[in-house]
Amino acid sequence: MAKDCTERKLEEGGMRIRNNKNINRFILFISKINFQKIINKTVLYFITIFIFIGMMTFTGGCFAMLEEKDTISNLSFSHDGKSVVFDRCREGDCGIQVYNLETGELAAYQSPHNEQWTMGKFSYDGKKITFSVIPIKPNDDLDLGNMQIAVMDADGKNYKKVTTGSGAKLYPTFSHNGKKILYARAARIREKGKTPAADYDAWEVNLETGKQTQLTFFEYFYMSNLTYFPDDERFIYYGDRPSVFQG
Repeated sequence: MAKDCTERKLEEGGMRIRNNKNINRFILFISKINFQKIINKTVLYFITIFIFIGMMTFTGGCFAMLEEKDTISNLSFSHDGKSVVFDRCREGDCGIQVYNLETGELAAYQSPHNEQWTMGKFSYDGKKITFSVIPIKPNDDLDLGNMQIAVMDADGKNYKKVTTGSGAKLYPTFSHNGKKILYARAARIREKGKTPAADYDAWEVNLETGKQTQLTFFEYFYMSNLTYFPDDERFIYYGDRPSVFQG
């Protein structure tokens, strides 16, 4: 009986050792997976920073530095983190471009010759993009007072303006359900000063009905970073120096 107990204890001890080894292997395996994920995300992050801070573009299978006259602005990630949409201006010719972080593909949206597209932003499902449209006058000046908000498919098809009326309309962003677009509208174009427009307020357009609704009434000197909360009713924004105070 004593021998049986001793053998059983030895067997149990051996099982514990084997189990501990298996657990350690499992933990090591999981750690390697997590470590690899961290490495992948870190590499992706630094590649993105390297591309845009270094102001580089993917051309002909190799990277080439942009010319000094090139500028990149209004960067915005897609909600899945796989693409970056941004404005790129080269010698006065500006447009919206998209860089795919997974494939390295760089694509440019082609606007009509009498329009300049800017401030692109993806919908939450990644299927559409909204942006501001600036008409170009016959003398090549930008008609900021008649800007509109537009929508098109992510592949550039089905382009459509969704707002009407005067005013500089900027920083459009989709609601989570994709049925509305929130944007800033400046009611006044300034003849001089550091900023070209003023008297900003938040507006939204219902994409199903086309109805445009003013949401704030503060006439800000400047406004940006408008974003819906998940309920698509409340929203947050940055507003600088309101000229009208309610209450």
